[in-house]
Amino acid sequence: MYYNYKTYPSPNSKSVIFFAAPYGVKIKQLQWAIRSLQKEGFTVVAYDADEQILTLGDPKLLEDTVYKIAKDIKEQIKAYKSGGYDDFGFFGSSIGAFMMYYCVATIRELRWGVLNTGGDAVAAVWKKKDLREYHEENGMGKEDLEKAWRKIQHPRFRHMNGKKILFISSTKDQLLPRDEIDPYIEPMRDAGAKVDIQEVNIWRHSFTVLFGLVQAKKLVRTIHLAKE
Repeated sequence: MYYNYKTYPSPNSKSVIFFAAPYGVKIKQLQWAIRSLQKEGFTVVAYDADEQILTLGDPKLLEDTVYKIAKDIKEQIKAYKSGGYDDFGFFGSSIGAFMMYYCVATIRELRWGVLNTGGDAVAAVWKKKDLREYHEENGMGKEDLEKAWRKIQHPRFRHMNGKKILFISSTKDQLLPRDEIDPYIEPMRDAGAKVDIQEVNIWRHSFTVLFGLVQAKKLVRTIHLAKE
């Protein structure tokens, strides 16, 4: 298994946020952001993924990890619903946003949340010299990777009416720039979701992601109120 998860309960809450960490960052490194959401009254189920999902150059590893996390979230939602929980959101950053993008397309109960950056994962990998070379060493070209990840990069959006999504994006993000995200937002809107974009002017992908994490409590509060 190439991912881990940990639950941060909020005893008096019936709301759950599924939180997916950026690439290469562990849950324990983000406890400050997670606990800020917990203090807001949300139970947080946090996920991180092993770097090997990309460093081994095997596209099936990321695909399988996305499917397994989605399956786990579905099972967790079923268990929470049996306990009286009825409000489920998400907060995904970088590759965690990529994972949550698939989850929001395939899990009806995820009604609101934040995608903290996002866009073309293949293009982002290909811009990173080390990650590109790991895949090339396994005989994978960019078109091969696009084909391998097509189902998770371009999921079929259905039953999106009433869903509220806040997308964080920077014009100066060198990996996932603002001017390249519309093809990933329009399918959600076409399926009925309300998608707002908070455009920031921050250099570098990592700093854009950090901005979203620092602002997590505020962003979640905004989108959570909007869904009511």
